Amino acid sequence: MRENNTPLNPTLLKITISKSLFDESANHKPSEELSDVNLNNLLLDVLKKKGELENAKINWTSENEVELSTVSMMTLHHFIIEAEKLGKNVTLDRSIVVTVTDQT
Repeated sequence: MRENNTPLNPTLLKITISKSLFDESANHKPSEELSDVNLNNLLLDVLKKKGELENAKINWTSENEVELSTVSMMTLHHFIIEAEKLGKNVTLDRSIVVTVTDQT
């Protein structure tokens, strides 16, 4: 911080790009015993099978919402495939945030 309490690098421009993807071709019909699988447990199982559970930073923000960091995109993709096999519709929302500041 500077003496007048202004940030050292004030944001000059912030750009957010969002895109949603929904794959209708992935609509699978699950068997009865698979349709009741707990997705929270499925996520943890996939993280464990891929060897990422121990180092994953998992923040459950609600009963059915989780924030993950240090999890590879390949592991996330594997979870998506498993959810689709259960007949779940999966939409992928991606956001890219670009922040531009002055150099110090």
